[in-house]
Amino acid sequence: MLLAIENNHTSGLQKIVFQTMGTFAGIRQMVWNQYQAYAIPRIEEATKLLKKEIRYLAELTPEQAQTDLEFMKAFSEAITNAQREIETIQDPEFERFRKASMEFFSVLIDIKSGLTKAASQKDSVRASFHYMSRTKKNPAIAKYL
Repeated sequence: MLLAIENNHTSGLQKIVFQTMGTFAGIRQMVWNQYQAYAIPRIEEATKLLKKEIRYLAELTPEQAQTDLEFMKAFSEAITNAQREIETIQDPEFERFRKASMEFFSVLIDIKSGLTKAASQKDSVRASFHYMSRTKKNPAIAKYL
């Protein structure tokens, strides 16, 4: 090591490396801040849109609900893995992203539950109301759905 320090070429190399490495010191924070600025508004907007969709789940036919439920099931493992990963990180700088993400996942759980209920053929009352309101056989029911 002493020989490396005495050698001017190596000292120049060390100087360049150390100076350059110093520029990387804040990169994690800079990249993270840029990612949060990009991701959080998109997650929050998606959450708002999904919350609006929850209101319309009761209007789906059992077949439509089953199609959407199958779509949700296809992503179920990826959603669960992402949720677990985000839940485990307790870093304070991560809290805003974590909160937005967890709300998004919560809404997805509510949607999956609503789709399961809407897809159920056992809910005969809901199915009959749906049928009567859509076929105009009893328009009075439609205003209560």
